Amino acid sequence: MLTFLHAADFHLDSAFAGLPAEKARERRRESRDLVDRLAELAIREGAETVLLSGDLFDGERVYPETLEAVVRFQPAARWRLIDEYGTESFTREADGTLLFRRGFPDRAELIRWALSFLDQAEVLEPAEVRAEICRLAEILRGKYDK
Repeated sequence: MLTFLHAADFHLDSAFAGLPAEKARERRRESRDLVDRLAELAIREGAETVLLSGDLFDGERVYPETLEAVVRFQPAARWRLIDEYGTESFTREADGTLLFRRGFPDRAELIRWALSFLDQAEVLEPAEVRAEICRLAEILRGKYDK
């Protein structure tokens, strides 16, 4: 028997214009989390096909502040940060490390980006992304400890 999971009209990154700015950010974050929850449901229920119909995004605007990240970088990452985000994208700490703050559309994008710096980056916030990176590191360690 074929198992389908159907969802529709996510309207991700809706402006939520009738809400105060902080509430609107919270609602956008919740709507993005819905995608992760749907994926978890599909895996748990063994869905063979996932059908997403209707409007995935609310419009052309993507709100990068949906997931606010704080990342500490080693000084060696400075030029890449400047190249990708400009000189104003980080502050230099007293110990020489670089503190970077930026919004990301979702956890997966932040994790991929941070890991591309290898040991030059440490995600400080959000805590759930930091925990996810730790979990991924343990999985990798298990593969390479054999």
